[in-house]
Amino acid sequence: MINFKDFLFVSKLDESLADHTKHITHLSHYEDMGHEYGHEGTEHAIAALKDAHDHIANGKHDDKLTTKIDGGVSVVAGHHPNTGQPFVAYKGELGKMSNGTDTKVCYSHADCDKHFGDKPYLVDKMKSLLDHTHKVLPKKGVYQGDVLFGEHDKKDEGNKVSFTPNTITYSAKKSTNEGKKIGKAKLGISFHTAYDKQSDGSLQARPVKQGEIGSHDDVYHLSTSNDTSKANLPESEKTEFHNHIAAAEAIHNHGGHAMYDAIKPTSDHISTYINQTVRDGTSPSTEGLKAHISEKHQKLADKVKTEKSKQSKIKTGEELNNHIDNNQEHFDNYFKMHHHIQEAKNTLVHALNNADHPLEHTIDGKSTHPEGYVSYHEGVPGKLVDRQEFAKANFAKART
Repeated sequence: MINFKDFLFVSKLDESLADHTKHITHLSHYEDMGHEYGHEGTEHAIAALKDAHDHIANGKHDDKLTTKIDGGVSVVAGHHPNTGQPFVAYKGELGKMSNGTDTKVCYSHADCDKHFGDKPYLVDKMKSLLDHTHKVLPKKGVYQGDVLFGEHDKKDEGNKVSFTPNTITYSAKKSTNEGKKIGKAKLGISFHTAYDKQSDGSLQARPVKQGEIGSHDDVYHLSTSNDTSKANLPESEKTEFHNHIAAAEAIHNHGGHAMYDAIKPTSDHISTYINQTVRDGTSPSTEGLKAHISEKHQKLADKVKTEKSKQSKIKTGEELNNHIDNNQEHFDNYFKMHHHIQEAKNTLVHALNNADHPLEHTIDGKSTHPEGYVSYHEGVPGKLVDRQEFAKANFAKART
């Protein structure tokens, strides 16, 4: 388990990674851990993917590999670690609870109006959470989850009932157990992380255990539990996984720390560039990164007024691209390794997509798979998402 105050990777991982994973507000794609966290990030990613592969191959069913729910507002609820009172709050308050600096915690409807009255889309959900989550949560502990629907957010589709908290529309036939539960519920939510108070006052994070969340007609809880015994990972896919992982490891070992030192000055640009390639369906490359950097710094130059400032912005981009030219082999190898890690991950995602899921998933009326999955390795979560399927759809929705 991970101490919330010091939510770190294992001690061998670098300080930047430790700082970034202090709060569970962001999950990294495994293939991105190299440019986000350096040499140790890639080592963690490769080990985590091997662990996930073995988990699926052995048909395990535990909280180390869960389904990622495409929920709406991320909230925390339960019993406040300092007061013991039932509460709800936006996820941003979670990091303040250990030291008592949280200021927007709701214990009553009046608190909800006070803290969220200027956000009509949120205040009613906070009140519903306050009214109903205590009916399914244990009498102790703090839980983080994603809101799926309020009482009036469900849609009647004839023989089905559905809700759309974000990009994916979830639905079930009314005649099924899931459909009946959704139909009765006044609130839908998916709790994925629990925080236990420790003797030093800190909060310790862990995935929600199977059966930990109770049941009540007023609350539809969509479990993140994933039974991998029902996933299909044929021998051909196992071979593909191992080939990609071996290729990634070979590049990682050959490049060593020098490769990560070379790409570090452009790490933020690599992150935004890779997201851009997901949007436009292209493959990341060194030349593509250079074009991305030039375009970004030209846009920055266009925003300033003086010629001196414009030239400064353009010069910064040129210096970064000169750095890339001087280290092209490292950048070429890094993008090749990124590709192999992503492809290895995708074999696991596709296997998990074949497992049984309690609800139907659609985007704009077209059938799709779950958003992805979350794998816990050495207590640290990471994302297993097919970016060309889900992330691209999510980016597209953000533009509309």
